[in-house]
Amino acid sequence: MRRFWRFALILTLTLLLGGLAYQYAWRPMQSRATPSAQEAQRAWLQQHGQIVIASQPNNAPFYFPSEAGIYGGFDQELIAGLALTLNADIRLIPMAIEDARAALSVGEIDGIMGQEPGPELAPFYAFTQPYLSNAQAIFVTAERLDVHSLSDLAGRSVAVVGNSPGAYLVQSNPAIHAVPVPSIQDGLSRLLSGEVEAFVGDELSSRNLIQRNNLSGLVKAVGEPLRRRGYAIAVRKNNTELLALLNSGLAALESNNVKDKIVRKWFGTMPTRASAIPDNWALWAGGGVLAFCLLAAASYSWIRSMSRKIDERTHKLRESEQRQRVLIENANDAIFSIHPADTGILEVNRKAEQFTGYRREALLHMRLSDLFPADSRERSVGRLQEVLLNGSGTFDDMVFVRQDGTRMDVDISASVIEFDRRKVIQILARDITERKEMERELLRRNRNLSALNAVSAVVGRSLELDEILDAALDVVLDVVGADMGAIYLFDDQTGNLVLRVYRGEPPVLAVQSQAFTEQEGCTTITASNGNVSQLAGAWWPQTAQPHLGSFVSTQLRAKDKLLGVMNVASRKQRWFTQEDADLLTAVANQISVAIENAMLFTELRTAIGDLFVIKQFNENVLQSMTNGLITVDLSGRITSTNIAAAKIIGYPREHLLGKPVHQVLVSSNGLQQILSETLHKGTPCSNYETVITHRDGHEIPIGLNTSPLRDNQGVVTGLLLVFSDLSEIKKIEEEKRKLDRLADLGEMAAVLAHEIRNPLGSISAGIQHLARKITDPSQQRAIQLILEETERVNRLIENVLMISRPPTLDLVPAQVSDIVENVLARWHGKAAERRVRITKNYAPGLGSCLVDPLRLDQALSNLISNALDAMPNGGDLRISVRKVRLIPEPAAAIEAAGKAHQDTVIGPEEWIRIEVADTGVGIPADKLPKIFEPFVTTKAKGTGLGLAITRRIVTDHRGNISVRSKEGVGTVFTIDLPLAA
Repeated sequence: MRRFWRFALILTLTLLLGGLAYQYAWRPMQSRATPSAQEAQRAWLQQHGQIVIASQPNNAPFYFPSEAGIYGGFDQELIAGLALTLNADIRLIPMAIEDARAALSVGEIDGIMGQEPGPELAPFYAFTQPYLSNAQAIFVTAERLDVHSLSDLAGRSVAVVGNSPGAYLVQSNPAIHAVPVPSIQDGLSRLLSGEVEAFVGDELSSRNLIQRNNLSGLVKAVGEPLRRRGYAIAVRKNNTELLALLNSGLAALESNNVKDKIVRKWFGTMPTRASAIPDNWALWAGGGVLAFCLLAAASYSWIRSMSRKIDERTHKLRESEQRQRVLIENANDAIFSIHPADTGILEVNRKAEQFTGYRREALLHMRLSDLFPADSRERSVGRLQEVLLNGSGTFDDMVFVRQDGTRMDVDISASVIEFDRRKVIQILARDITERKEMERELLRRNRNLSALNAVSAVVGRSLELDEILDAALDVVLDVVGADMGAIYLFDDQTGNLVLRVYRGEPPVLAVQSQAFTEQEGCTTITASNGNVSQLAGAWWPQTAQPHLGSFVSTQLRAKDKLLGVMNVASRKQRWFTQEDADLLTAVANQISVAIENAMLFTELRTAIGDLFVIKQFNENVLQSMTNGLITVDLSGRITSTNIAAAKIIGYPREHLLGKPVHQVLVSSNGLQQILSETLHKGTPCSNYETVITHRDGHEIPIGLNTSPLRDNQGVVTGLLLVFSDLSEIKKIEEEKRKLDRLADLGEMAAVLAHEIRNPLGSISAGIQHLARKITDPSQQRAIQLILEETERVNRLIENVLMISRPPTLDLVPAQVSDIVENVLARWHGKAAERRVRITKNYAPGLGSCLVDPLRLDQALSNLISNALDAMPNGGDLRISVRKVRLIPEPAAAIEAAGKAHQDTVIGPEEWIRIEVADTGVGIPADKLPKIFEPFVTTKAKGTGLGLAITRRIVTDHRGNISVRSKEGVGTVFTIDLPLAA
C-alpha cells in the first residue's frame, strides 16, 4: 500500500510539475523574451532613451486634440499604459501617415500606431502583435430582429460613408439601396430618424459614438463583423529589440486587463467568441480527474503541514497590513489611489472623506477627475498624465469641488507606486485654502497700494484736467472690477454737474441731477426719477436702474470745497465692500487734489494764452510761407529761418542757424553788396534777381527782397531777407519760347507745304509718265531713285505738318498690349536680322485706354525703329506694359518741368505705362534734354522728326513720355497713358 501511495505521489508530482512547467515556463516563452533577450532590450532602452511613436492626428476616437489643444484618445491611453508597464519614456506625437513613414525610414521616430500588417508593407517594416482589431459592422435599431447579414438588407435603404470599406461592401451588392452620408454620426442619425433601415460602417468609431451619445439602448450591431483587420505598431525592419520590448508590454497589458479597460472606455463592451473546445477533451478530462485524485490523496498530509505555515504568515501579513492601514487612515493628508488609465479611484483614507464630503463607498465609484471643476478638468487630467510619464509630480494650483459644491484649494503630490500587484498613481492632497486666502489678501493689499501709486503717477505727470480724469477713471474701474463709471464736475457759472469723462453707458450712470445740495455735511442728489440717494459711501447690491446690478458713488472734495462726484457701477449684482469704499475714498482724495491743481494751471494758461496764440500764429504763418525767409544780425549771421528757405538752399534748418549768410547764399553777381547796404545803411532792395548755388552744387535762380530790422528807437539791428525760387518760372518761360518757335515752324511748314507739295506732285507725275516711255534699264533705275527721293521729301513735309498741326485723333477703347504686340510682329524680322532678342512682359488685367490705334502704332514704331538702329551689333529689346498709380499735378507744373518723367503727372491716378528699353549705344548727355525737339537727332542720316512726332502723338492722347539714357549702357523710353473712365 505504501508503494502504491508512493507511486501515486510520484506520478501526481510528475503531472503537477509538468503542468507547472507548461504553464509558467513553456507558454510564457511564446510571448516573453529569454533573460538574455530581456537584458538586450533593457540595454537598448537605456541607450536609446525616449521612444517616439507617431499617430495620425484628428482621428477620433483614436488620437485627436481637445478644445485646449491637448491630444488624447485610445492611442494616447494605450501608450500611457504601455509606458507604465515597461517603465519606459514613450511619447506619442501627431503626424500624418506619409510624413510618419518618411520619418521612420530615417530614424526620426521609432514607430507608427494603427498600421495594418500586410504584404505591401512587410518588406519595409516589422509589426508588433495586433493590439486592436476592427471591422465593418451592420447597425440597426434595437427593436429590429430581421437583419443578421448583408443578404438581409436586399431591397432596403442602407447608409454608408462615401469611399469607405463599408460603402464598397454595400455598393458591390446591387440589390441594396446605398445612401451615401458624409460621416458616421450622420449615418447613425439617419438610422434613428428612420430615413434608412441600417447603417454599415467602421465598428470601433461607430461604437465610440454610440457610447458617447448614450445610444446603446437605441442602436445595436448585428451579424458577423465584415472585413476584420488588426492594428499593430510598425517599427523599422531591423529594430528587433524595440519590437520585442513592445510585444512584451502589449502582452502584459493583455494579461492584467488594462487594455480591456481602455477598450471598454472608448468602445464599450466588445462581442466575444466562445473558446474552441479541443478535440481530445475526453483525454484531458480523464487525465485531469486522475491527476486530481492522485494529487488529493498524495498531498493531503503535505497540505495540512503547509496550511499551518500559511496561517502563521497570513497572520503576520494581516498585522502588517493593519499597521499600514492605521498609518494611512490617521494621516493628515487625504490619500487617493487611482487607476492610471481612467483616473478611477481604487482606495481612499478617512481624511479623503473629510476633504471631499463623500462617503468612501461613493468615492470608490468615482473618478478623481470628478472632483475637479468642470472648467479645469481637462487641464487637471493632463497634469496627471505628466505624472505617468515622469513617475511623480507636485502641483499647488489644483482645486477640489466638495460634495456640497464648495471649492477647496489643494496641494497635490502624485507618484506611481505598486498596489495590489499593479502600478497605480497615489495622490496626497493637502488643504491649502487658508494659505491661498492669505495670499489673496496680500494680493488685494498690493492691488490697493498699486492702485494708489498708479493714480499718483497719473495725476502727477500731467496738468491737463481731462487727461487726469480719463486716466484716473481707467485705474479705478480696473481696481474695483467695475465695467461702467463716470466723473461729474461742478460748473461754477451754472452750479450744475457736468459730465467730463465716462466709460460704459452714461445715461445709465447719469447723475440726472436737478438739485445738488449739502445737508449736514452729507452730499445728496435728487435724480429725475424722484429717488434720493446719499452719495458719500453709498453702495447697493441692487439698484432701481434696470441695467445696473450694483452702484457706488463718492465725492470729490478739496479744502472743504465740493468739486464733483465719481460714480462706479457694474452690470452684475455684487456688493462693493467697505474695502472698495475706502479705496475709492483715498483715490478720490488724490483725484480731487489733482483737479484743483489742474484748474489753477488752466487759469494760468488762460492768462498767458493770448500771447502764446499770437506767437504761435506768427510762427505758423512764417513756416507756411512758400517764399524763403531769413533774418540776419549785425554780424551777418543767420538768427532765424523758415522751412521754405532751408528747402530752397538745401540745408537743414538747424544747420543754418548761426552760420554767416554769405556761406549759405553763395552768389557771384553782387548779392553780398546788396545785403551789406541793407544791413549797414538801412537801404531796402526789391525784386532783385540773381543766381545762388544749391548745397549739392547746382545753380538756382532766385528773386529776393531785403528790408532792415529796427528796434524801438529806429536803429538797424539786422535785416530781413525774403526770396523765392524762380526755377519753375524760368522753365515756363523757356517752354513758352519753345512753343513760340514751334508755332513759327508750323506757320512756315504750312506755307512750305503749300508751295512745295503742288510742284512736287507735278514733278512726281511727270517722272512717272516719263518712266513709262523709257526702256533703258539704267535710266529706269535713275528715274526710280528720283521717285523715291520725291516720296521721301513728301513724307518729310507730312511729318513737319504733323508736328505743327497734328491731325484729329480717332479715339476708341483699346487694349494697349494688343497694339504693342501688332507693332512687334512687324518689326520681328528686322530684329532677327540685327540679332536683337525681344523680351515682352504684359501684366494681366490692365484695362483699356482711349487711343487712336494707328497713331499710337506710329509712335511705338518710331521708338522700336530707333532702338533697333541703336543696336547694330545685336542686343536686348525689352517691352513691358503695366498699370501704375501716379499722383495728379497741375498742368502748368508739368509743362514747366520739361525733364525726365517722374511719378507726378497730369490726370487720373491710374495709368498704363509702356516701357521700351534697349541695350544700345545710348544718347549723348548734351542731346538728352532736347531729344524730343524737331530736327534734333543722333543719327547720321536722321531727320530728327521721329521723336518729335512721337511726343506730339502721346501728348494728344493726354499722356506723357520721358527718356532715361546712359552712353554705352542703353536707353529707356517711358509712355504713360490714362486709363479709360
